[in-house]
Amino acid sequence: MNRVSQLVNNFLNYLVVTAGLNFLRRQGSLPPNPTSTASLPPAPRFR
Repeated sequence: MNRVSQLVNNFLNYLVVTAGLNFLRRQGSLPPNPTSTASLPPAPRFR
C-alpha cells in the first residue's frame, strides 16, 4: 500500500507542478522558455 501511495503522490505532484508552470506562463509571469522545464529532473519512480 505504501508503494501505491507514493506513486499516487508523485503523479499528483507532477500534475500540480506542470499545471502551475503552465498557469504562470499563460499569465505572462514567466517568459516562454521551453528549456526551463526540460532542466527539471523527472519525478522519482519508487518500486
